[in-house]
Amino acid sequence: MKLHMALGLMLVLGVSACSDTLGLGNATEEEREDIVAELDESGLFGEAFGDDGIPASASVVTYGYSAPPEGDAPFRWGRRHGRPVRREVNVVVEENVATVTRTLVFEGSFIVGHPESETVVRKPANETMVQRAVLMRREQAQTDQNTGRVRRWRIVELSPQEWFLTREDARTVDIERVEVLINGESAIVIEDPEMLFDVDTELPHMQVGDEVRVTARVANYTGEHPEGDAATYVFLHLFHASQDGRKWLRVPMEFDEETGMYIKTWVARHDGRERIVVDAIDADAFAMDREDSYRANLWALPYRVEADRAN
Repeated sequence: MKLHMALGLMLVLGVSACSDTLGLGNATEEEREDIVAELDESGLFGEAFGDDGIPASASVVTYGYSAPPEGDAPFRWGRRHGRPVRREVNVVVEENVATVTRTLVFEGSFIVGHPESETVVRKPANETMVQRAVLMRREQAQTDQNTGRVRRWRIVELSPQEWFLTREDARTVDIERVEVLINGESAIVIEDPEMLFDVDTELPHMQVGDEVRVTARVANYTGEHPEGDAATYVFLHLFHASQDGRKWLRVPMEFDEETGMYIKTWVARHDGRERIVVDAIDADAFAMDREDSYRANLWALPYRVEADRAN
């Protein structure tokens, strides 16, 4: 999480009220509006994931777990982020290249429901999300036939999103590596969420029906665990895996003791664009008797699913 120290100086600025700021970039207002619109319409730069709050039905959660730290994580849990209290978009333009860093700050809650009663515990989940992008100015502007918007820029590189605790001393869970394999072939390896990937050639592109395998290495230093081996639950948030349609699913990853990796395989069932979200949570976050024990780290990787060419 190399961005964390640099971000600390920015985040000490007031974040008590929702605000949008131009940031530290040099882009004109017109350039910034064009670039932000291009990112928003790409389907690869979303701000939220999963359900807002505790999911209402079992169809959106898989609660079996092959190797839980100490029993299954509670079925009734979730997050409520709400709108960001601060949204900062820095756009730096050098000739025909624009570099964008987007920082969102949330003051949310991590919600745990008792598995045998209606008791609910809410814990602070004040988190920051960072994502970077590079765009090129088009040689000739294009008019979007659906919206009428004039498109002057195109996205050429994009980073994953990283979500981490805004409070620096609470950043004790670290995702260290994520790999995505499509039909058994490695499609992408991420070892730093600051990494930029070519949108056309390096971000995962898959087809409906492809088998997707995600592996993640996680270290958890929460409590007295200098080796990073504190008990951890790791989940995937997936948008194109449900047989019922395009909607978010939350599924637990399985820990492989031989490799030390968390693993999950799923099938791309619908076409579209979204993010695969790896969600690592300290096991103590689910404790009903602790009011401020939420510790987590998330990486969200943009991808595309194309319709099966055979159909």
